[in-house]
Amino acid sequence: MTVPEAAWGIIEFRGRAGLERLEADWRRLYAQIPRRTSFLSYEACRAHVDQLMSAPDQLRCLALTDGRRVRAICALQPRSDRPLGPLLRVWGVLWHVHGLQADVLCADDEARRALIPAVVDHLSRKPEGRQLLLLGSAPAGSALWHGLRGLRPATYRVEPKQSVNVLDCSMPFTELRGALSKSFRHKLNTAANRLAKLSDVRFAAVTTATGDLEAELEAFLDVEASGWKGDGGTGTAIRCSRQKTAFFRDLAVNLRGDADYAEVSALYAEGRCLASSFCTRTGDTYSCLK
Repeated sequence: MTVPEAAWGIIEFRGRAGLERLEADWRRLYAQIPRRTSFLSYEACRAHVDQLMSAPDQLRCLALTDGRRVRAICALQPRSDRPLGPLLRVWGVLWHVHGLQADVLCADDEARRALIPAVVDHLSRKPEGRQLLLLGSAPAGSALWHGLRGLRPATYRVEPKQSVNVLDCSMPFTELRGALSKSFRHKLNTAANRLAKLSDVRFAAVTTATGDLEAELEAFLDVEASGWKGDGGTGTAIRCSRQKTAFFRDLAVNLRGDADYAEVSALYAEGRCLASSFCTRTGDTYSCLK
């Protein structure tokens, strides 16, 4: 059924209390998205608000309705950014530096076309001193791109920022490996030969259901902070930030669903952890966040 254009509208929910009021609709929309990242989950958004936002009351959840139910949600926070050069106060889609992608909750094509024009119209009437909306970094299949087509080209600007590597894990490993560049395959062979010379090699993939996720998370944080990103280097490691550490711990414990959970994948040899990765499984998507 086609919903009349005049039926679309935005309802604004503010702060953590507003997020909680949207929980049922959030989870319903999230479950309908076929390929979803962990940062679209309700748990990730709540962890972002609780652990990373200095003023959670500034959260704005803009819910697109058709007059009967919520069809899409765009979560925004106030930011200071340089989208066009000078430092500006903007509204930005929730984005975490380790997430690589920012997106909105939207599961059907009608809502995809209506969401961003409706959000822009709403913010133009209630800008709160912020005249720009920052949407990136948006994945190629995001509803954000559909919405931009409903705006006049002169009203927005697109800047290529970064790429995200994607592997199709439904392919056999030999076929997947064969599609990699010759130089990368050479690096894999070199690493495999070095690993074969070590003793007591084991690989661990730990979740809350399969092992001591808390212990593996601590090992992951130690490894990530052991190199140039640690206290003796740039200080950009997760463990160097109380807020980032709390965020990853929150996500590890609370990301739960029918097919959603956090996982730490680690490589051990000679009694110590050589490498570790914080990952999430959300539906059929496996994301290596860090």
